[in-house]
Amino acid sequence: MITEKICLAIIRLMLGVTFSISFEGQGKETVIDNALQLEHLYRPLLATYPLDVIDAGLRWLELGEYIRSTQFLTFRIYILNARAIDVATAGRFSDAERKLLYQEEDPYAVFIAQQFNADDQALVRYIQYLRQKQGQIVGVSTQMRR
Repeated sequence: MITEKICLAIIRLMLGVTFSISFEGQGKETVIDNALQLEHLYRPLLATYPLDVIDAGLRWLELGEYIRSTQFLTFRIYILNARAIDVATAGRFSDAERKLLYQEEDPYAVFIAQQFNADDQALVRYIQYLRQKQGQIVGVSTQMRR
């Protein structure tokens, strides 16, 4: 599942990193700011996130034009675009982008829904009862996890 957390982790990992390569005997050096080689991007994130989550986050960021990738000789390089730098500065995605990220789901509601397990069904029903009694619609999911 794509989350703002993994997308921000990818952006923060890349921010401020400089990719450089020089060719011996030619005196030329190529420098790209806010860029990482593919393997240098994945390895640190694998300590915290599953591979499929990292893949999904990278794909979402590419489709949203936050990052771009390029092949440089034998290296696959990911580079932050200006949009990603703006997100890093703000520390979050815009509300419009968050709707796309969560596909119209409220991240707070998803967080709350995942806090309850099968043993908490009575508590969920009681919260729903109290909220309905107050005339409010309840947004707590009744799907429980084990």
